[in-house]
Amino acid sequence: MTIRIAEGGADITSDTNRIAQLYNTSFSEHILVQRRLLNDPTYLSHHFQNKDEIWVVEECGEEIRGVAALSLCLPIGLGEIERVCVSKDHRGKGISLSLCDRLVEEAKNKDLGFIEAFARGDQPAMQRTFEKLGFKVYGISPRFEVMHDGQVVREQFVHMGLLLKPDTVDEHAMHLLPAAEKIYRVIHQ
Repeated sequence: MTIRIAEGGADITSDTNRIAQLYNTSFSEHILVQRRLLNDPTYLSHHFQNKDEIWVVEECGEEIRGVAALSLCLPIGLGEIERVCVSKDHRGKGISLSLCDRLVEEAKNKDLGFIEAFARGDQPAMQRTFEKLGFKVYGISPRFEVMHDGQVVREQFVHMGLLLKPDTVDEHAMHLLPAAEKIYRVIHQ
């Protein structure tokens, strides 16, 4: 098993083509797959070239079994882990944990102070993956509905975060509403 940075390319064996196929077969419920984006090699190639994103893959032999991305906002020291997908045939083997762990290391190398992640409410395994890496739940979105291709799609997200630089939080300058103060205190116990 190898975790490495994803590479673009136009040939049939390139990461972009193999990752597009992985999303198509193993994450078909994702709205960006349904809209023919994450399963489009050209779309992926543009994202791989974006300096504000780091994409990693888990590969065994010639097979890409997992992929994940870290979006960066370097000026404020923030990152977000997103687009985590593991082949249906290889789930439950720690691949998402290895991918996300690599992205946490990349975030530390970029000197980020905080990483956030949004796991769907119907994905307890993904929530546990982030929890194993030290992420804490800091909110749960209310259930919401969006229209996608004429169909109602229901979503709910668990907002999780990993504080990499505790000294970047200036508690004395914060003016929080009581509800936010309560959540902040619970998270930072």
